[in-house]
Amino acid sequence: MNGSVYEEVNYEKDAETEVQNIASEIDALVLAKSLDINKLENVARILFGIDPSNYTTAELKRDVLTFAKRNPQDFMDMVEDPTLEMEANVHRFFEEGLLTFRNGNKEVWYSTKSNKKKMINIPYGEDPYMMVSSFLKSDEGIDSLQLLESLLDSE
Repeated sequence: MNGSVYEEVNYEKDAETEVQNIASEIDALVLAKSLDINKLENVARILFGIDPSNYTTAELKRDVLTFAKRNPQDFMDMVEDPTLEMEANVHRFFEEGLLTFRNGNKEVWYSTKSNKKKMINIPYGEDPYMMVSSFLKSDEGIDSLQLLESLLDSE
């Protein structure tokens, strides 16, 4: 009945699992500590949904390190995700007022000096930031992405 009712104590297996968990935590903390300020701000935007300009660098580092310690694998996966920068830029577009939500967050509109048109509709249950990111990566949205990025750089 070993494995169904009883489980055999296996100290070696338990130790291996614990060592793997500790090593993963260390790797995540080292990665979090090594992030430059831009990457740190991008991670904070995505992880916490905040505007990092309202926080000190020490506060951001503390929060990111704490997250990395508690969720090492999730943190490492997120930092190594190639879409991180795009998603962070989308958050910045909204923070800077270049894009806005209307109609109960169901529509995304441009809010630049030269363009006040609707960008996209957000389907029910979808993440609006992911939808904007997907649109801006598409052939249809690449020109909009370049314009929005140039407006961010000029500020």
